[in-house]
Amino acid sequence: MEETIALKEMPYTDRMLSIRESGQSRILAGIIVSLSLFLCLYHLYAGYYGPTDAHTFRSIHLSTLLILTFLTKPISKMAGPAMLKVGVWLDILLIGLTTACQAYMSYDVVAMAERLGDLTTADVIVGTIMIGLVIEATRRVIGWALVAICGIFLIHTIFTDKFFGFLFGPPTSWESLVDLLVIQEHGLYSIPIMVSASYIMLFLIFGAILIESNAGKFFTNIALALTGRQVGGPAKASVVASGLMATLNGAAVANVVMTGSFTIPLMKKVGYRSWYAAAVEAAASSGGLIMPPIMGAAAFIMAMFLNKPYLEIALAATVPGVLYFFSIFCGVHFKAKLDGLKTLEKAELPNLWDELKRGGHLFLAVFALIAFLAFGRSVGLAAFWSIGCLFFLGLLRKETRLNPVRILATAERAASSAVSVAVSCASAGIVIGCVFASGVGVKFSGAVIALAHGQLWIALILTALACIILGTGLTVTAVYVTMVALTVPALIQMGVSPLAAHFFCFYYGVASGLTPPVCIPAYVAAGVANAPPMKTGVTAFGIGLAKYLLPFMFIYSKELFLVGPLGRVILAVTTASLGILALSAAVAGFLISKCNLIERAALLAAALLLIKPGLQGDAIGIGFMLVVLGFQWHKTRRSHSAYLVRN
Repeated sequence: MEETIALKEMPYTDRMLSIRESGQSRILAGIIVSLSLFLCLYHLYAGYYGPTDAHTFRSIHLSTLLILTFLTKPISKMAGPAMLKVGVWLDILLIGLTTACQAYMSYDVVAMAERLGDLTTADVIVGTIMIGLVIEATRRVIGWALVAICGIFLIHTIFTDKFFGFLFGPPTSWESLVDLLVIQEHGLYSIPIMVSASYIMLFLIFGAILIESNAGKFFTNIALALTGRQVGGPAKASVVASGLMATLNGAAVANVVMTGSFTIPLMKKVGYRSWYAAAVEAAASSGGLIMPPIMGAAAFIMAMFLNKPYLEIALAATVPGVLYFFSIFCGVHFKAKLDGLKTLEKAELPNLWDELKRGGHLFLAVFALIAFLAFGRSVGLAAFWSIGCLFFLGLLRKETRLNPVRILATAERAASSAVSVAVSCASAGIVIGCVFASGVGVKFSGAVIALAHGQLWIALILTALACIILGTGLTVTAVYVTMVALTVPALIQMGVSPLAAHFFCFYYGVASGLTPPVCIPAYVAAGVANAPPMKTGVTAFGIGLAKYLLPFMFIYSKELFLVGPLGRVILAVTTASLGILALSAAVAGFLISKCNLIERAALLAAALLLIKPGLQGDAIGIGFMLVVLGFQWHKTRRSHSAYLVRN
């Protein structure tokens, strides 16, 4: 299983050129690498000089990644040997259609723009084919769930007059819908794909350079050097290493493989069960999507929806992100104390200073990124210069230097990562366009408010459940965009700030990826640890429980976004930290000694009371914690005295 996971994470260049079992030729590998290199160079050029035409830039981005989808996920391989010949020709047909549609749309952009609202038959045919290509790519990359959602929204928009209740409305003709989804910039080429093309692709290149520079091993060694001598050191190292990688790479599965391949065996060595070790890695790696400065695609889309600088979004996400990693760190500490696990010997640990000398210079690229954003540079330009800094910094050490082969692997890795992002964003664009055309978003928001009877907490629970249900089959980006169209307006109408409403859906979109039965990071970590997948998923759910409570915390406390007077911000962060500490202790069943059921219930009550700001609730919550702490201190002291008497 470990070999399977490692194989999936290898670049296509390595798999195709080194592994004959892949069944794909060197010529095909060369085509994929060439397209990947073109895509990276094209986006680096656009990042520095800016795109010449928005529609052309976005369409070339999407079309290139659609071709890569059909090349790297061929239907012949997915359907089995019986479909080999038919599948090959079908893939060639789809690649040809994608190329022809892109050529048609790029031939005379001005003339096409003048035909908005009055399309020719050729325009409708090309637009229909593009929608079909995106849906087929979605089926191959994401799965049937997102295809079904796109289909439902398309059918509803065309036949709105056949529905009832808040779903009823005037229908939209297919020609008008194609105009909206493909020719205009309200569908396939709307905000999600714009973000994918303008920002995410550049940060994927940044992340690919990090991976090829062996940053995963470097960050893991740094974390081990810092925490290895502590109780539960390898698990804490997993949290710290994942946190370091999370600041630079918003990809949970990639983080699991990069850091988990080092930390999971060490966790098992000191006594952690295999499924718990895998669950810790999965929960920690999932934090990559919510930890600044580089988060997932949804965070960049959020900046566009809110019309705010990305730096402002990243700053707002800082405290919740740190609190999430703090919760996992506390959880593994309490679990290690409960199980009486041993520590690693000093000789087994890397030297901190040696590791900093070997790879510490890579951190300068992060500071460069933050500096460019702070000085008002655009996200695209900041990403471009950060990539340049990271590339040249890597040349300073042999371990981090990129040779020509590794540069090609970097380009391929970035492009292969971009496939799922772009396909998700294009599909999300279909949903956005359909909601825009049918007007169902406004009506759905009204239905949520009516169902919640005006009670915010009910609306929040309904929204959270919807995010988790959607997340069983959709990516975080697709969940977030869908909920922005349907429920965010309702939350804002009920008094929630736009920033908090968007972050609420974003966080629960991320949390859905760690929720059983569909929790891919946990299953990948289970493969690395050779552990039961479902048991790993359930354990990871418990370890990452704070991710489900943090959204409620910042809904009721905007100070967690570093907004408001300094004193109130400090108070909010302090009480939230205490609440997270109480929650971690309740889940683990340990504070300073093993907790009984009453003590765990008291700690859980304390955590819930500390969620909502207010001196009375905070005082009661802290009181519960102090009572449990007092009982446990007294119990521990009495046990220690009894031990001394016996000996």
